[in-house]
Amino acid sequence: MSSYAVSELAEGHASRKIVEIICLSEPESNINKSTKIDRILKVHNTENILLSVRRLERNGEKQRQQTGMNS
Repeated sequence: MSSYAVSELAEGHASRKIVEIICLSEPESNINKSTKIDRILKVHNTENILLSVRRLERNGEKQRQQTGMNS
């Protein structure tokens, strides 16, 4: 089971502004222009990201060894 750390993006945060612009500019969106976004959460999942990077590195190293291309 994965664990995630979550933080709220504060009003005025650059990432929050980008998310608001995207959500409010979608023509097919059910969100109208008078809708106020109360909260935007950011999920921190660095442990899983690091595990994925390490797995990719190991796979790349195995592949290089199998093909005789050592770095």
